[in-house]
Amino acid sequence: MIGVSLQNGPPGTPRTSNFVYVSTNAGKTWRTVPAANPGRRVQGDDAVTFGPVGIAYRTYISLEGIRVRRPERAFSGILLSASRDGLTWSEPVAVIDHVNSVAPLEDKPWPKVDGSPDSPYKGNLYVAWTRFDEYGSKDPNHKTHVYCSRSSMGAGLSPCRTGSRSSQATAWTATTRSWGPCPRSAPTATCT
Repeated sequence: MIGVSLQNGPPGTPRTSNFVYVSTNAGKTWRTVPAANPGRRVQGDDAVTFGPVGIAYRTYISLEGIRVRRPERAFSGILLSASRDGLTWSEPVAVIDHVNSVAPLEDKPWPKVDGSPDSPYKGNLYVAWTRFDEYGSKDPNHKTHVYCSRSSMGAGLSPCRTGSRSSQATAWTATTRSWGPCPRSAPTATCT
């Protein structure tokens, strides 16, 4: 079993970083492992999915400088890493990463591996997320988009946009003010 979360860091570390929790005995005991944090950025919105051969894939946002008029550091991206045991993770790779900019803001990543037995895409990894032109904006010209990237059997991730809405329309839910995608797989599902 693998769980993920974010925690506030002690002085001298990023404000918020990710941790992974692993149990090999059905949750009776757990080990806590700090997740890699290249660039010492704020991290969050962790999500995990599993591939057909038991590999865990973890996505998360990685950012710095939002809601700051002139930030010293500005980043907005989504990173991905993989693990066979939950304790040791691959070096994170960018699904998308904006360096020296917080706009657009990438948010709410959600991974999914196509595990449909009859699917010609079985084993493909999909990551869907929300992109805000300007996070928190009430300007109707600023849109909220849903994007999806696909990795075909270990190849790199390729992005594709799947939809967009006005930030004042249905881009915000009544309770959480966010619009987060949740991918699923089916025998004919594609990301084009």
